[in-house]
Amino acid sequence: MANHWGWYWKVKKNHKPKTVCSAFGLNEIDSFAMYNDYRQIEGVRSSKDKCSLFIPRHNLRAYLQEDDSLFVKYYRGYYSISVEKKPCNFGGYYYFFHCPKCDKRMRKLYCIEGQYMCRKCGNLCYYTQRLEPQRRACHMQNKVEEFVKNRAGNIKEGIKPPRMHYKTFEKLKDKAEYYEAKDGLELYANLRKWYGPKIEEHLDVFEYGWQDTVQEYEQKYAKN
Repeated sequence: MANHWGWYWKVKKNHKPKTVCSAFGLNEIDSFAMYNDYRQIEGVRSSKDKCSLFIPRHNLRAYLQEDDSLFVKYYRGYYSISVEKKPCNFGGYYYFFHCPKCDKRMRKLYCIEGQYMCRKCGNLCYYTQRLEPQRRACHMQNKVEEFVKNRAGNIKEGIKPPRMHYKTFEKLKDKAEYYEAKDGLELYANLRKWYGPKIEEHLDVFEYGWQDTVQEYEQKYAKN
């Protein structure tokens, strides 16, 4: 019992719940979107006094410098956000921010009390990280199907979107089937947890097919 309460006070009591990155009122900057837009604005880098970003709530103003970095002023002081350029295979660059706190290369930074930082430094999480395994699998399956549907295709009916490669469509189809199988396996796991051994006789043979689907997908698309 002593060990249990020691764990509670040291770990559980000091636990800080994570905020979802897409939470309302949380400002973010995306280096891909920001620098693609600035590339089309004439003279924005030649003027050090031109404000590139303004957040009234924190009295925050960001200025784009000649070296592509951002100089940020806010109600507590000022700091700079360095930018790294990664060459593309066919010309041009990808732009990435460096987190002012941990200096790691990140595409997105989030504004917390006027200080821009990465997701890990800000104790943030994605929406799917807060879902139960079964709901997460269902959410990811719907996300893949919606992606194809928005491009005038349909995974369930086998309709490939126009101008999409057959290889890409087959990969998305396999991905949707993978998450569908994961959803089924998590459902059976929950049923066993809730009802115990007495539910076994009511479970059908779909479980073996789902296991094969998951294993085949993981082997086929395993990262080397």
